[in-house]
Amino acid sequence: MKIKIGFIMSKPFLPFTKEINKELENYCSIINLVADENKDVLNLYNNNKNNVDCFVFSGKVFFYYLVNNIGYPNKPCYIIDELQSNIKDIFLNLL
Repeated sequence: MKIKIGFIMSKPFLPFTKEINKELENYCSIINLVADENKDVLNLYNNNKNNVDCFVFSGKVFFYYLVNNIGYPNKPCYIIDELQSNIKDIFLNLL
């Protein structure tokens, strides 16, 4: 059974996810969840929390916004620093 990851990201991350999804499809299933604004994070989390095993956030701001509004999430959460260059390696380390 593959791990399902909800990737809550800002739009600039979207072009990178197509390549990552292809390369990691044997290991996990990544659901791309694009937030245009901080407030979108709440809906993306609440609408997908029963469909994924964990969440990855494209930066601290989205994660902290979620924590400030609902408390610490029940699902495991990870943060990718937007300044890190190889997102694929980060996902592999998380797996």
